[in-house]
Amino acid sequence: MKNFLFLFLVLTICNSCVKEYQPFLDDTAQKKDDFIEYKIPAGSHYSLQSEIKEIRDSSMFFEVKFDSSAIYKNIDALNQYDVNKLYGFTEGPDPHYNSARLGWSYNEGELRLYAYVYKNKILTIEEMTTVVIDKTIKCSIIANAGYYQFSVNGKQLKLERAQISMPLKRFQQYPYFGGDETAPHPISIKIKHL
Repeated sequence: MKNFLFLFLVLTICNSCVKEYQPFLDDTAQKKDDFIEYKIPAGSHYSLQSEIKEIRDSSMFFEVKFDSSAIYKNIDALNQYDVNKLYGFTEGPDPHYNSARLGWSYNEGELRLYAYVYKNKILTIEEMTTVVIDKTIKCSIIANAGYYQFSVNGKQLKLERAQISMPLKRFQQYPYFGGDETAPHPISIKIKHL
């Protein structure tokens, strides 16, 4: 009973701290035409800009720019094929239960983008395309009934979405490096909401 009460209090406190999503403002109140630079420090998984933020929309439209810091080499060669997380949202508080994100990796000499979905704790990753460093990439994620619609520079992909019987809160998901390894050097990714 004590554990349940403690968990209830923690969830209540966390829920009261969540910010409402403002699609054209970031934490430093940049204009909607500005890219926000997300920085992942060397030795870290998370970007410095990773606060808990509730979003109300069931879709995201954004542009991304990777610079040469997206080129990396993992210590373990097999980890080079791990998919890093770029941007997206959870449906409910747990990103490993139901979520939709775009992912990225640098392997075989190319920067690759992926559709990355958890549906009822089952992960599905599908490569969408390769992209060019220092070029603007147009992206979107749309939650439809029964599936997520991903778009990267006009290439479309649908992945199954969980059938959710009650409305769940959605939470913003930010750039994240890894799987098993942390960022081998500082990584910078610029994102702009459309």
